[in-house]
Amino acid sequence: RERELGENHPDTAISLNNLAALYRDQGRYTEAKLLFQRALEIREREFGENHPDTAISLNNLAGLYQIQNQLQAALTYWRRGLTVEEAVLSQNLVGGSDVNKRDYLATMAGTTDAAISLHLDDLPNDSAAAELAFTTVLQRKGRILDFEGSAC
Repeated sequence: RERELGENHPDTAISLNNLAALYRDQGRYTEAKLLFQRALEIREREFGENHPDTAISLNNLAGLYQIQNQLQAALTYWRRGLTVEEAVLSQNLVGGSDVNKRDYLATMAGTTDAAISLHLDDLPNDSAAAELAFTTVLQRKGRILDFEGSAC
């Protein structure tokens, strides 16, 4: 795809991301990291820092670091990715149908769980991990309550 579309095309980032995920699943972490990083660079350059695809790349890197027990790096990337998700979430819940809003909120469950797990399972004594978990839960709960309140 890179030859067809160019090395900085958003679809190239999708292919890089997918190949990186395959490498991650195969335990080829060094190769996965390089491809996840390239996908992130493309997405930040093409879409900016506050875009859902940028959040995906940040969260993929966070998960990769977490698998490798590089927990401070994982925390850094989870924090960045979840911050982008929150910004995007606040924008995307302004309009659209209730069904679309509910579906969009559901896509955030995995990263909410990841923030909680990072704190409880991997960094139980780390105040930054605790803050990330609690902030994420409270923000998501607030979004759900806002959504439910506006749906009435």
